Amino acid sequence: MGTGAWTARVLVGAVCGLAWACALRAYMAGLAGFGSTFSWSGTFFAILTPGMLVGALLGLASALPPHRRSALRWIAASPMLFAAFALLLPGLLVSLVTTGIGGGAIGVPVAGIAGGYALAGRRRWLRVATGIFAVLMLGGVIATVPAVADESLTLPRGAWLATLIATHMVVLMLASAIPFRALSRGEGRVQGAASETSGGAARAASTSPADDQGPTGENKETLAM
Repeated sequence: MGTGAWTARVLVGAVCGLAWACALRAYMAGLAGFGSTFSWSGTFFAILTPGMLVGALLGLASALPPHRRSALRWIAASPMLFAAFALLLPGLLVSLVTTGIGGGAIGVPVAGIAGGYALAGRRRWLRVATGIFAVLMLGGVIATVPAVADESLTLPRGAWLATLIATHMVVLMLASAIPFRALSRGEGRVQGAASETSGGAARAASTSPADDQGPTGENKETLAM
């Protein structure tokens, strides 16, 4: 894949990530109602910037070959940039430790990574475990609509907020599956190559030793004639 294709995927990923982060901020504003405030640090630094970076990295993952395993593993963890940027805000870490407020900054990316592994991971038992966790987290974020915004899910506004965050989380999980899918393909190729190598060695070992030795008694008699 050429440099132009790589660049295009990174740019498309960055735009998609930025749009995703903007929609996430809209959901947060919907929860807070008229009490929601916007700022350069809280909105642009802590939400939009990591959204753009995560999108760019996931776009890059779609262009990386499976043998770039180290880079793909780091990119698989890139949604945690949301937590890293949010925790840099003054007072948020103290608030998280003392009151639990701000836990969504960690829970949302963790749920995204878990859902991504459940969709495209290699180990079946871990896919089941992360899938259950992702579904529970999805139900948890939907529950924030009546619990935090005091909006009934049976009313249009509450149903809209629930649909917004539910589809939002599913999109994050789908995007987070990109590096795991590449890693699974790479691991499958490695195991396939190892299997072929071991199979070739077994076939070589099973070859009759008589084939590599000198002439047999009958062959010697033939040669002596």
